[in-house]
Amino acid sequence: MAEFEKGAIHARVVFQVVGDPKEHVENSLKKYIENLKTDKRIRIIQEHFEPSVEKEKLWHTFAELDIVV
Repeated sequence: MAEFEKGAIHARVVFQVVGDPKEHVENSLKKYIENLKTDKRIRIIQEHFEPSVEKEKLWHTFAELDIVV
């Protein structure tokens, strides 16, 4: 595990988006994560995006991030 400054919090977070159309769901999640990257208080250690899946006429996707705040 990487070294972190004293008092830092290391967390794994999941952001999920559900909606329609597929492109909107995917773009919204990516834009949100890109916005997080601009926050100087948050350091993203690792990110993983799952492909969108259609279920009951809605598109579902999520991103899992390891962050340090």
